[in-house]
Amino acid sequence: MAAHAFNSEGEQIGGSIDPGPICGMIAPYVKSGKTEDFELHLKYREDIESIELSVGCVSEIPPP
Repeated sequence: MAAHAFNSEGEQIGGSIDPGPICGMIAPYVKSGKTEDFELHLKYREDIESIELSVGCVSEIPPP
């Protein structure tokens, strides 16, 4: 999962800064039909208007 921050003009002005398996991403493992808490970190900016979360892939195999 990753996060992308946008300003009021819709321009991307930031993204998640987690040092996951790929820089800026995290790899939580949640079993089907279940929920889990997770954290994504972004640097604060006053001009953030919206934040979009994205999922890169879904796998039956838990991350390392």
